[in-house]
Amino acid sequence: MSEVTNIEWAMHTGGPYLGCTPVSPGCGNCYAWELALMRLFPIFRRAYKAAGFIDWETRPVWGDKATRVLSKGFWNDAVRINNKHAREGAQGRWFPSLIDWLDTMPAGIIDQEGNKLDPIEVLARFLKLIHGTPNLDWLLLTKRPENFEPRVREVLDLCNLPAPDAFYLWLRAWLKGQPPANVWLGVSVEDQKRADERIPLLLQIPAKVRFLSVEPLLEKIELIAALGWNGEHEAKGLPEPLASGIRSFKDIPGVDWVIVGGESGAHRRDCGVEAICDVARQCQAARVPCFVKQDSAFKPGQQGRLPADVWALKQFPAAGPE
Repeated sequence: MSEVTNIEWAMHTGGPYLGCTPVSPGCGNCYAWELALMRLFPIFRRAYKAAGFIDWETRPVWGDKATRVLSKGFWNDAVRINNKHAREGAQGRWFPSLIDWLDTMPAGIIDQEGNKLDPIEVLARFLKLIHGTPNLDWLLLTKRPENFEPRVREVLDLCNLPAPDAFYLWLRAWLKGQPPANVWLGVSVEDQKRADERIPLLLQIPAKVRFLSVEPLLEKIELIAALGWNGEHEAKGLPEPLASGIRSFKDIPGVDWVIVGGESGAHRRDCGVEAICDVARQCQAARVPCFVKQDSAFKPGQQGRLPADVWALKQFPAAGPE
């Protein structure tokens, strides 16, 4: 966990467990994957050895065959930082990094002492933490929005007590259309195919704030159909939305916030300056806040090619800081 993060649009980072599985082209140069292979490798190896895995020295630490490993300090740190914000009368923003919170964990999960855990019980514990930390806005990002309802329903079934507690009622209300006040839901969209697949699913999930992480952007994409639809859009002559799986967004709330950036690092795939600018301008036309993070450059945050007016966009949705 980090109390100070280099992720400009978050305040705190850290996730409930370690590990993920690549699912689409945007995962190709994943920083979390690289971090797991370089810095977190010993944690996986020790946990695998403690679990008694015969292949503990060679077992993958990333992908479908990699057993996830529970984080240690994350749980208490989140409570402590929530309490700090509460005392200050402030609201923090927490991004659970290094994971996809809707991961199905195909190879299971263990704690760092090697004990086998139930993936749904871990998800339930994570959601209970979110419920119990109202002074943290949790920015939950996924590449698997199709898993939202089945996974959350499994948690609900697990927590179904004779006398429903506050957490159970909170979770049931979410599934019935009353989203938590401290949850922002987002999907990653790196290209047009993923935008057409994931955004319609995001728009069907109850959420206080819906956002897109258009990062790493790999090609020029059309998002205007997902950025809300109302009389103002029609008056401006914007095109009728035709996103995959949705006939019209006229009666469906759109996306509230967009984060856009090119890929960084030695193996970066340069999407081109115009692709980033185009996303920013679509957001401006639809009056959707846009946070421009970076150009495609060797180091994160390194710029040099984006026009000043686009690079200056560091906007948050109305639910967040201006």
